[in-house]
Amino acid sequence: MSYKQGKAYNRPDSKVHIRPFIDFHQIDMSESLLPIEDFPNFNEFFYRALKPGSRPIFEQVLFFLFIYLEISFFLDFSLIFHSFFNSKFES
Repeated sequence: MSYKQGKAYNRPDSKVHIRPFIDFHQIDMSESLLPIEDFPNFNEFFYRALKPGSRPIFEQVLFFLFIYLEISFFLDFSLIFHSFFNSKFES
């Protein structure tokens, strides 16, 4: 999207593009926190907030990503720690 189009979608008259966008992309609006009428422009609709729990798979992915990052950090730190101290005491 161009800068010019982005500015155009910030105007209130860009609301007319919301319904065709929903229909074309078959967006499930039951997930949206706000009804279509409450969006002041197309850009605000595009970055809409979702109802809590509407996409639970995303929340699960975030949870596992967090766990993965924690384990990775621990393993990396552990390897660095052991290699540093093992090299100090081997000589």
